[in-house]
Amino acid sequence: MTNQKDEEEAQTSPHVVSFNPERDTWKKLQERTWQKYAATLLNHHDGNVKAAGKVAGLSKSQFYAKLGNKKEGRQ
Repeated sequence: MTNQKDEEEAQTSPHVVSFNPERDTWKKLQERTWQKYAATLLNHHDGNVKAAGKVAGLSKSQFYAKLGNKKEGRQ
């Protein structure tokens, strides 16, 4: 059960991923959620992919692969 404060915070949080149940598939929602999560981790770790990957439970190469980047040299 959530209270009004929790609901208001969720609506204004930059970490919320909105979706339209009439348009969005589960797969699309998961992809958008991952992209927002990864971007937030990278921002929090000043672009350090190794540190962001560690928090996500992924190696640096796994993190890059999940982002869809072909080259690991991008930061």
